[in-house]
Amino acid sequence: MKAVPHDDRTQLPPELDLDLVALARSGPGPYHIVTALPAPWIAAVLAHTDAEVTQDGRVALEITAIGDGASYLVRGATEASYGVPCARCLAPAPVDAGGELCVHFVRDRVGGEDWDEDDASESPDERTFSGTRIDLGPLLTEQITVSYPMRALCARGEDCRGLCMRCGADLNAQPGDGPCQVCGAADAQVPIAADVPHEPEPEAPDEATPAWKAALRQLAADGPETGSSKGGPKGPSKGKSRR
Repeated sequence: MKAVPHDDRTQLPPELDLDLVALARSGPGPYHIVTALPAPWIAAVLAHTDAEVTQDGRVALEITAIGDGASYLVRGATEASYGVPCARCLAPAPVDAGGELCVHFVRDRVGGEDWDEDDASESPDERTFSGTRIDLGPLLTEQITVSYPMRALCARGEDCRGLCMRCGADLNAQPGDGPCQVCGAADAQVPIAADVPHEPEPEAPDEATPAWKAALRQLAADGPETGSSKGGPKGPSKGKSRR
């Protein structure tokens, strides 16, 4: 990966392109990274949308080496926000793009004696890497991209009346629920569909243990030699196993 100038805010900070050799030289770990997600970089990721980014985000990560560098567990969280047009009145609607991360990076063994064809596929919580670097850029780009909402409302929420269907006037600026005071249309407000009750979906069968959980179990089994800290953060609460 090319060196990123420190003043190029359309790129991620260079410390998010992990130099595994430098990390190993710094001690047994875990290793911690806290840095900004530049607003111009977030805007570039969302350039194909109508999102408006006005402030930097933030990422805090813990990187733990497992099995003498055979794999690395990356845990932490991102904080980011931006605005999109309200689905009803087009006023700015805030979007929270932050979230938790827990990904197991496994060294690519393609061509090795113990390589299996199944190793070629990746899951959301397990990815492969090769060489002496792990570029976290694609992972963070994905986190920002999937945060874009299909529909968002302004600060009024469900009380937003939207724009007049006839003349486009902002109905939120008009008192009461009567006709549009600009064009006089009686059916000025776009009809809002009522919530349709639905049957609860049956509980999905138990799935295989996620890769990040397996990595945590290996850390606990290997003990302090792997560099894990006894009081380190736990995996994301969303990943609790079903009983």
